[in-house]
Amino acid sequence: MSLRDQIRWLMGDAIGRALAWRLLDSSRVLQRSLANNTATIQSGIVAVRDFAMEQLLDPILEHCPELFLQAKAEHERRETRK
Repeated sequence: MSLRDQIRWLMGDAIGRALAWRLLDSSRVLQRSLANNTATIQSGIVAVRDFAMEQLLDPILEHCPELFLQAKAEHERRETRK
């Protein structure tokens, strides 16, 4: 499944949209984007990505670590098929 398909699946569900919005809001990426300040956006992009990933990874590891391991195994299987 492509990234586009995964994102469309996530955003096609009310819970997925809520999760995405929570992550974007907590990373303040929306505030940076809406401010339309290109210099600020570019200088903070790495920090925003790291923070956003922590916001996703931490709850996964807390609430369903077994599914994280399943996702890892599925990713590894996909990579070996390439």
